[in-house]
Order: sequence, then structure tokens, then C-alpha cells
Amino acid sequence: MFKKLLLVLCCITTLLSFPSVGWSEKEESEPTIPHFFLDYLQVQCFYKNNEGRFDDLMTLYKNNPEAAIRIAKFWHQKAMKECLEVNNTVFKIHSDKMALATSPEGEAKIKKDAIDKAYRNIQGYYYDKWDEINKMIEDSIKAARLNGGG
Repeated sequence: MFKKLLLVLCCITTLLSFPSVGWSEKEESEPTIPHFFLDYLQVQCFYKNNEGRFDDLMTLYKNNPEAAIRIAKFWHQKAMKECLEVNNTVFKIHSDKMALATSPEGEAKIKKDAIDKAYRNIQGYYYDKWDEINKMIEDSIKAARLNGGG
């Protein structure tokens, strides 16, 4: 129990040390690219026993943001495409539940549940592709070093 709590605190501290990581609510339909970083960190902390390359990804983002954003876009788009059918089913089921909701609070809870399930599906995709994602991060770091950028 203590070890899990420590791991969660470590993840939160790491995330907070990079204030540029986050997402914007400007366009609700498409999260900004750094949302991938948050999803990646959550998978690393909660499902991969803190084994991953989040710190390297953030260093790459700091030194070569274009390369880090390219990785984020690539994997986010692949995850969205791969999870589209399942997430559409999730949203369909939850929209049916919303039609039966009797209060705005009930609707909000159903909507939040649907969004949480959709994000878990996307994080599951990242979990399944973990080695490929980390290889891409590693290769990008090597390329940046060869080009004299960090």
C-alpha cells in the first residue's frame, strides 16, 4: 500500500515539474498533443511499474519540442483510430443511459464515466504498444544527439 502511494506521489511530482505538460479545453473534440504525455505517464506509473521513458520524453520535449510532438501526434492518432470502434460503442451505451438520466448531475456523471472509459481504452492501446513507443522515443533522442540537440 505504501509503495503504491509513493509511486503515485512520484508520478504527480514528475508531472508537476513540467508545467508545459497538460491539455487545453479550447477544442473539446481534439486534445492538444501534450495530453499524450499525461496518458503516457499514467501508463508508466500505474501499469508499467514506473518502467518507461517519460523523463526522456520530457527532456526531448524541452530540447526538441518538434520531435516530441511528432511522437505524441503519431501515437495519439494511432490510438484514436484503433480505439474508434470500441469508444463509439462506449459512447453509444452511455448516451442511451443519459437519455434515462433524471438530473443534470446524473448526466454529468454518465458523461464523465464515458470519457474515463474512452481514455482507459486509449491508455490500453499505449500499454499494448509500450515497447514500440519507447523505441521511438529512444530513436528520437539518439537522432537529436547526432544532430547536436541534447
